[in-house]
Amino acid sequence: MIVSWLSDEIATAQHTLHVGEEAFHAVSPPDADHFVQAVKHQFLKYPERPSKFWWDQDLREQACCAVQFNGPGLQQLAHVAPSAGEVVLLITNTEVAGESEPIAVYEATVPAAQKILSEVHGHHEYYLASKLLTWLLCETHHGQIIAMGTPVVDRLQGYVRQHPDLVREAYVLPAGSLERAWSRWVLP
Repeated sequence: MIVSWLSDEIATAQHTLHVGEEAFHAVSPPDADHFVQAVKHQFLKYPERPSKFWWDQDLREQACCAVQFNGPGLQQLAHVAPSAGEVVLLITNTEVAGESEPIAVYEATVPAAQKILSEVHGHHEYYLASKLLTWLLCETHHGQIIAMGTPVVDRLQGYVRQHPDLVREAYVLPAGSLERAWSRWVLP
């Protein structure tokens, strides 16, 4: 089911790039809704809010890291995701979703998601989440990569330390913060 221009471009990119169903496929609407609700309850402060907004502005106050790279954050995903072969959830369309256009959910390997998203025109927000809900990666509509969950926070911080030349800005929000205030992360 094509739910938006974005889903149409994703389907076209998958076909053009010859990415197989085993590496990338759309999740059926009932299962997609289940995954969306589970991700919202795990990572958002107000999961009952309507979906038509940018999720990055409603993340729970738990340890996370945000990085603005000098180039597209999409290129860094393979370095941050815990396992290239792991099948994860790719969630798109959150900012325009409504009754006629549900949030689009795909099961994908990180390299397949990275390859397909690199062919999609325009800048949109997307989320990669572990199917076990242990971590979440987001690229915001501003091109910032946000990591939540120890596996990806640690990997993103390690990658930034190894490649400070690729980073414009890096921020952290420690677990248990009483207010949502990002602290500028000073690189060693």
